[in-house]
Amino acid sequence: MNILSKIKIHILFYLLLFICVLTGNFKECIIFTSFILVHELGHIISAIILKWNIEKIVVLPFGSITIFNEKINKPLKEELLIAISGVIYQTMFYFLLKNYCEVKNGQHIKLNKLFSASNKRQDFKI
Repeated sequence: MNILSKIKIHILFYLLLFICVLTGNFKECIIFTSFILVHELGHIISAIILKWNIEKIVVLPFGSITIFNEKINKPLKEELLIAISGVIYQTMFYFLLKNYCEVKNGQHIKLNKLFSASNKRQDFKI
């Protein structure tokens, strides 16, 4: 079964996105959501490598949950690896963003260029 078909997005997550758009905090919401998804991706990739059965993935406004369809007695090494892999992926993502974003006077210069509307490619003229 495809892993994407196991992803469920909670209704409150859509509400959070809607509120972020209304209040103008869309950029912060995208960054926060990307951290949530990268963290959960760490758990999912480790589970796939260790051949664990993923029942479903629920994306919530405050985080996400991966529910496994596995026996209770799995090797402690595997459980530990899956548990810490989310934090490891999230930390690597943080340092990747930190190295990409240049901060001057409290402004994220490269990140603002990434999200700005004036950063459109000019070679796709019709």
